[in-house]
Amino acid sequence: YMMGAHRLPKKGDPYDASIRVPMIAAGPGFEPGATSTRLAANIDLAPTIAAAAGTSLPRADGRDLLGDAERGTVLVEGFQKEGFTGLRGQDYLYVEYPSGEREHYDYRTDPLELDNALADWDGRTPTLDPTEAERLRELLARYADCA
Repeated sequence: YMMGAHRLPKKGDPYDASIRVPMIAAGPGFEPGATSTRLAANIDLAPTIAAAAGTSLPRADGRDLLGDAERGTVLVEGFQKEGFTGLRGQDYLYVEYPSGEREHYDYRTDPLELDNALADWDGRTPTLDPTEAERLRELLARYADCA
């Protein structure tokens, strides 16, 4: 459940309170007490388990979290209600909805996702640079079509 974040009752939305889930792992290759803030996704679990078992999955979409691989962005998708597609970067969230609405939150200045920098309703002017908004739209299109 969302516990009231964004006035939402349960998970299924693109916000950090919904998509960000801590992972705890122990076993071969995992340093006791170590922590990481790298972006990870469910697709990283199989390559990580394979690496811990001493093998690899060369055709897997995910990345081995025991290695040093960093990723700049993770694709997030939701299929409840009207659905959404988005990008979760290390310091931002960009989301598009089928209705045409878009959201962008900069975690460096807005960690609670309260100020949508692409909001353009009720007389509000978007604050995100249009060039950056277009770059994110194009990046999302590439990610959404990726295997």
